[in-house]
Amino acid sequence: MSRTLSAWAVVLGVNLLAVGSYEAVDATQHPPALRLRLRGGGARALPRCEHGRVKYVCKDCSGSGICDHQRQRSTCKDCGGGSICEHQRVRSTCKDCGGGSICEHQRVRSQCKDCGGSALCEHQRRRSTCKECGGSSLCTHKRQRSQCKDCGGSGLCAPA
Repeated sequence: MSRTLSAWAVVLGVNLLAVGSYEAVDATQHPPALRLRLRGGGARALPRCEHGRVKYVCKDCSGSGICDHQRQRSTCKDCGGGSICEHQRVRSTCKDCGGGSICEHQRVRSQCKDCGGSALCEHQRRRSTCKECGGSSLCTHKRQRSQCKDCGGSGLCAPA
């Protein structure tokens, strides 16, 4: 999920005129941890809660970015989140709206083989699920973690 610089400035209470740029600090977090570069030097990391998450989107802390449906407010269809388009899809990946993450081949740019998407590895597979690359979604048994019976994957049915 991406958030505009002005949205992060509001969350952090930062004067937008003082913000020079921002960068991803920890891409493993969702949303990624960002560090704002303030004009005149210095940087300010997003505040973390006691659970190690960005406080704004922590469900356990009732962060202000979480809606009544326990989803991120900006992407909640029931709340009419700002990132949802008229077609009830995430605006950036909506083909009908011409979302910013859609490439010229009408695919999600990061996963497009023709565009050389960043989510693809050198084997032209999804980086997270490539066995040869040791993808992050694979367990120690070289299976998708969510589908592994030995690991008790979250995508499996509960035993009856």
